[in-house]
Amino acid sequence: MKRAVLPAAVLVAVACGTSSHIYPGNQFDRTRGCLEPVSSVDVVTGDNPGSSCPVTCLVSTTAEAGVYTLYVSNECAPFPPFYDTSGKDPDCARAIAAFTLGPQCLSDGGVSGGPADAGPDATSDAGADAVADAATDAATD
Repeated sequence: MKRAVLPAAVLVAVACGTSSHIYPGNQFDRTRGCLEPVSSVDVVTGDNPGSSCPVTCLVSTTAEAGVYTLYVSNECAPFPPFYDTSGKDPDCARAIAAFTLGPQCLSDGGVSGGPADAGPDATSDAGADAVADAATDAATD
């Protein structure tokens, strides 16, 4: 897992006494359809607003090796500046469903703790149906 490089403006703001906080989220594994453990997405300016907001899909605005990193979080705004929160990425519904249903990525490559979504080419089974139902519900809310 890579560590984010903080923009100079954030470092200056921290050094000058402006309040800031870590924006937490779970990275979504697009292949396995599960969430990595919570980690820091970025550092944002402002007081910590808490984690009582609807789940938001955050997609990096720059790709690394052709892949845009996707996180989900229920942390309230302000959102990290270099992430798209529009929900337009096709995997946002799957990621929000994983946040709701709880499949966690395991370090051994497996998935645990909820119905596993075998990825974008999954055949219809009970687990994939549950993920699809939650994704539909999240998209219509």
